[in-house]
Amino acid sequence: MKRTIQMSVLGSLGIGMAWLGTAWGANGAADWLACRPLPDATARLACYDLAAQKAVDGQKTDAAKSFGLPAETVLKQVAPAATSNEIKALLKSVRGGTAGRLVFELDSGQVWEQVMATQDALVEPGQSVVIKSAALGSFMMTTPSGRSYKVRRIR
Repeated sequence: MKRTIQMSVLGSLGIGMAWLGTAWGANGAADWLACRPLPDATARLACYDLAAQKAVDGQKTDAAKSFGLPAETVLKQVAPAATSNEIKALLKSVRGGTAGRLVFELDSGQVWEQVMATQDALVEPGQSVVIKSAALGSFMMTTPSGRSYKVRRIR
């Protein structure tokens, strides 16, 4: 019984330390360690809350940057990023690609391409689009007119 409790506590500590490792982000422990010397408990707690919020915001940004990339590419990143099921963006440009498929550049810099060419693609630069995860690792882009297109991220 005592050994089971010890293993449980050690496991919980390990999970907590793993979370802190991903939460520290680019600044490492600097944001968290800056809070330690504050003498007032309320000020110290506020400092820790701010550091935690920065870590969460950083993970959201990482999720948007990795959305739609192949799993191998995401796994090569140094810190694991949070995942997202959809992104919303503005079309920066729409151009013709190979085999009649359209290429869409988003305001975030991501570039997506139609999987199958269609004659009825009613999209223009400046429109807002939503790209969602679909079945079997595919992605669907929906335009304001309600039309959906299967797309893949190329950059």
